[in-house]
Formats: sequence, structure tokens, C-alpha cells
Amino acid sequence: MGLRTMGSESMNTNHTDGAHDVSAYSMSRFQRVVGTDGRLSGTWVVMLASDRHRASVRPHDVTVYDEGRHSGRILGPDSLLAWVAKDGTVDLPEHMIRESIRDDVLDAKEELLELLPRIVEAAGSTDQESSDGSS
Repeated sequence: MGLRTMGSESMNTNHTDGAHDVSAYSMSRFQRVVGTDGRLSGTWVVMLASDRHRASVRPHDVTVYDEGRHSGRILGPDSLLAWVAKDGTVDLPEHMIRESIRDDVLDAKEELLELLPRIVEAAGSTDQESSDGSS
């Protein structure tokens, strides 16, 4: 997976593992827009917590493709809400996944649980973290 990040903080990091491409753009001190390309393709919104321990992630316009990438389900901002802890642990309670799309999301849950920490990693740090030298 290629990881390309750009934004006002000069976030430039590259990683490769083949599953998804990820690009991040800074919208404000705590908000990032992150794009992914793979089985879960589209735009995500990341809200970084000021305490640096958690970030919330919502899809903005994401397609969850079937395994053959022949068809997919569109996820919007009200489709799901997940939290990623500083250590990369993902909290995605099933009741936070909209019922009408739950089966499609759960079908791709393994990939989603691997992708969400990468999305937060691509989102980078807040300005405060950058000036503190911590991340």
C-alpha cells in the first residue's frame, strides 16, 4: 500500500504493502480528509483528538466493493463511526454501523480494521503535536 500524505503541515510519508493507497489532506488543526483506493475506496473524515489518544473516523463517500470489485455499497457520513486509539486499536461497535448496510460492512470488516489505523496514521498529528515534537 502506498501512503501519500500532503497538507499544510508538510506530511510526506511513504509505506508500501499492496492493499490500499492512502492520501491525506489537512482541513484544519484537528480535521483531515483522507482518500483510500482499494476494496474500500473513497474519502474519509478524521477528527484528531486534542489529547492525542484517539481519533474518530467516518466515511464521507466510500465504496465497499465486493471481493471481485464488480459491485459495491456506498457509505456516507451517517453510515458508520469508528474510533482509533493512539496504539492503533480500533473500536467499531456494530450498533455504530447503519443497519441497512451492516452486512456489507461486516463482510469487509477485516480489511476495514486494518485500514482504519492507516487512515489515522496518514492523517498525521495536530499542530500542537508537531510543535511539541510528539506524535
